[in-house]
Formats: sequence, structure tokens, C-alpha cells
Amino acid sequence: MKKCKRLLSIFLAVMMLLGCVQAAFIVGAESASTVKVATISDIRYQAGAADKDGLMLSKSAALLDAAIAKVKASDADVLLVTGDLTNNGSKTSHQYVASKLAEVETEGIPVYVIPGEHDVREGGTTTAVSKAVFEDLYKDFGYGEAQQDPNSASYVADLGNGFKIVMSDSVAADGQGQMTQWVVDKAKAEIANGHTVFAASHHPAVTRGSVDRTFIDLLHTIAGLQIDLGGMKKLYTNDPDQAAASLGLLDDTYIIPSNGVNPAALADAGVKFLFTGHAGQLSISGYSTNNGAQMYDVMSGSLVNASSSVRFTTLSKASAGMKEQRAEFTTSMIASADGVANVEQAAHAAFQKQMPKEVDYAIEVAEKVIAHLIPAIKPNVQQIVRDIDIAALAPDYAGVINLIGGTVQTVKNDLASQYVGPLFDLLGNSAKAAQCYHGCTQCA
Repeated sequence: MKKCKRLLSIFLAVMMLLGCVQAAFIVGAESASTVKVATISDIRYQAGAADKDGLMLSKSAALLDAAIAKVKASDADVLLVTGDLTNNGSKTSHQYVASKLAEVETEGIPVYVIPGEHDVREGGTTTAVSKAVFEDLYKDFGYGEAQQDPNSASYVADLGNGFKIVMSDSVAADGQGQMTQWVVDKAKAEIANGHTVFAASHHPAVTRGSVDRTFIDLLHTIAGLQIDLGGMKKLYTNDPDQAAASLGLLDDTYIIPSNGVNPAALADAGVKFLFTGHAGQLSISGYSTNNGAQMYDVMSGSLVNASSSVRFTTLSKASAGMKEQRAEFTTSMIASADGVANVEQAAHAAFQKQMPKEVDYAIEVAEKVIAHLIPAIKPNVQQIVRDIDIAALAPDYAGVINLIGGTVQTVKNDLASQYVGPLFDLLGNSAKAAQCYHGCTQCA
């Protein structure tokens, strides 16, 4: 429990710090025109919903009102809502959210939305409306634009003053995150026509931290390790991606290239900024392509967790267009809402309920990975011991070592089989026992 509280304290401290941070990226000269973009994400509204999965679902309506109040009080030119407007995707939930977004438009601030996996049936939520119904419900919030993708809920919005935004439907096929060629083609065409273009998607393009992602990265790191004991040898020779798949490790917190177009294509097209949501984190991450293009993935937090906030971005351009662009970011944290005196404390309470499950899952994954690594590494370590070139490691004694070479090799072989092997077997049995202790059904 102490570990949970410490981790939770660190998480909340980071969220508060981000609320006070103002960041700026400059590419080229001073701007000649600007657009100020407000973004919110993962509203997750559902009437009567109880808090679940560490989210303040029961307070979604109040937090949405607080976010809308911040937008209406700002000098934003436009509001983007990057998916998961609802929790269950029902028509009544969407109608409620749409009525609230209409309040923003009455202030002269246009609103543009895209669906998340919780919003449309195509995203995998069985209780959700279809894409066609979603587009009709939000016809005043982007789906009345001239340029619409007939095969997804993507579209292009004209913000005026030479700015355009490509709204990318990243749940069109299976809810796991994708980018269609239509989005890339439209971005490229608008940039070629001299417009300053940025994009928005529910799913991020840049990988964010998760338990599974951490261990996938660990497998890749170990696969790249080599030991020099008189010759470079690898500890782990398995394919890390195949190993991750066999262990059931997944990471769906970013746009998966195999499900659609690689997001690098969007950066290569000239898009510098992509606004996203989904992971419930506040972050700005750079993305560089093999062609040297760079794009910034600007993620908004979820309204129903500790990152509850409104992000404001001022995008500027100079006469040369996208190559001379400036962006300034500020984040306004939601400290309180109707019936929620302290959002931080409410988020703390919701997250604390979920935290034991998160810790248990992390332990479970760690045990699976360790149980996989020990037998996978064992034969390689044994071979490394057998192949140690002692003469190369101790050149001053090379002559003596060569004279007793047969004896040295026998010692190395015995060490590999009688000590290294049993040691790894002991470690493997301990890892298996740990898995069994936490509910493994494959105990021998």
C-alpha cells in the first residue's frame, strides 16, 4: 500500500506540475498570423455511471461543465474534442454532450469533434451508435464540412486565415488506432495549396508508457545486449516482438502502423502538430521520420482523471508557411467543479481504488517476462561460459593458458553444466512458483 501511495503521489505531482508549465516550439521565423486552439479529450460522459477503472465517471457531467466554462472564458478561436466524448456511446449520451458543446458555439467558438473507441460501434463498443448516427448527431461540430472521407469519420475543417485541420478518425476499423491514406493525402494537398495544416486523432502517434510497453521495450533492450568475453556474444537471441506476442503483451496507446498508414507519412507530408487523447496523460512528444521530418504529438488529458484540464495551443505561421511555424502551449487544470470541491482529491480516491489492480497486473507481467527470459537466456549464458577466451582476456598469461588449454576447457564446460545450468534452473523454478502464487494455472 505504501508503494501505491508513493506512486500515486508522484503521478499527481507530475499532473500539477504540467498544469503550471508553458512550453514553446519554434521552427523558423516570427509569425504573421495565429490561431488559438483549445483541446479537451476523453469526456467519457454517461448519466448515472459509477467510478470505474480509476476514472471519475460519476463526475463527468460536472467536469465537462467546468471545462466548457474555461473555454468560454478564454480567447480561443476553436475547440477540438479528440474522442471518447461518451463512456457507452449511447444516443442519449451523445445528445447530452452535443448540447453542451453547443454552448461553446453560442460564444462564437466553433467546435470540431472526432470519435474514440467508446463513441461508435465501429470502435468496438457494442452499446454505441453507428458512425452514420454519430456524424448526424455532431453535424454542427465538423460533420457539415465540405471535405468528408466516405469511408471513415475523418474530415477537413477550414479555420480561416490560411489554417486548416485534418480530423483523423482513428477507430474506423477496429478501435485499435489507425490512420487512413485519405488523411495523409488531404494534408499533403492542403499544404501544397499554401495552407498551414495540423491534425487531430483520438489515438496518439507516439508510444506512451504502459506496463506492457515497458516490458516490450525491456525485451528489445535485452535482445540488443552483447557481452565481450574474448568475443561478442548475445545473451538473448529470441525475436522480441514474437516473444511479446506469445506472452500476450499489447500496446494500443498509439497509432499502429500495421492497421493503416504509418503516422510518419503525416509528418513527411508536412504536418508539424498532431492533437491527440486516449491515454489520459498530458504530454508533448516529438516524432522524427527517416526522411528527417518532425511532428509533435500534443496529448490532452482525460477530463475524468488527475489530468483533467483544458489545453490551449497558439499556432503561428509566417509567409513561408509550414517551414516557419511557432506553437505555444499552456494547460489549465480543472481544480474544482460543481459537486467536486477538490478534483485532485477526487481523482486520488478514484485512482487509489484502481491502484492495487494496476500493481498486481504489473507484477503478473513481470513474472511472465522473467519466466520467459530465464530459459531463453540459459543456453546462451552456458555457451558464453564455454567460449570464454581467457587468453584474450589475460594476454600476460596467454602462454600458460595455452599450455593447459584442455584442462581450462574442461573447467569451463563443467562450470557451464554443473553451476550455470542448475543456477538458471533454480531461478526458473522460483519464477514459476511466483506465477503459481499469483494464480497461475500451469503449475507442475
